[in-house]
Amino acid sequence: MGFTHHYQFIKAPDKTQDGILAFHRAMRLAKERIEMAKNLILKKSAEDPDYNRKRTDAELRLRSWNGKGEPEWVDTPKESFIAFNGNEDTGDNHESFYLNSKEATYMFTKTARKGYDYAVCVVLLCLACFFKENFVFRSDGSRPTFTEDPDCDWSIAFEVMKDKIKPEDLVEDRRVGLQDTRGMFYLPH
Repeated sequence: MGFTHHYQFIKAPDKTQDGILAFHRAMRLAKERIEMAKNLILKKSAEDPDYNRKRTDAELRLRSWNGKGEPEWVDTPKESFIAFNGNEDTGDNHESFYLNSKEATYMFTKTARKGYDYAVCVVLLCLACFFKENFVFRSDGSRPTFTEDPDCDWSIAFEVMKDKIKPEDLVEDRRVGLQDTRGMFYLPH
């Protein structure tokens, strides 16, 4: 059984210049912040003896949807999507993270808290920053603070995104909740 992230656009981003630009900016920010998060994890792994999520560079390496090759960040006028997974060589792949900006479909990714979990958390926060109420997400086991679980990568994601978003900025929306009583979270305007 894996740790699962749930996410969806309430409606597909506008096909206008504003919608295309917002997705492009979110992806550019995500790439930058994923690298920052990776470096932070590596630093904590090397310097903090109490850090319980110690990982190597190879374990944190992002791969394509199948755990091989390079991650896919496609952002053209015809298609915009993200597809990545963990590194199959180190056993850090599980289910691929996939998001298409042209679909308002409920999606989920089971990361089993493997090496690429931090990247999924960062991408979800970046999308929340740019799409506000139009993008909702949640994770199994996460509470509204998102930082109480020491085995979760949300604290790393919020650390590298602290200039853009804080856990207390998020609002729970039970209207779009899944089959259970927990709702999804979003960043209000």
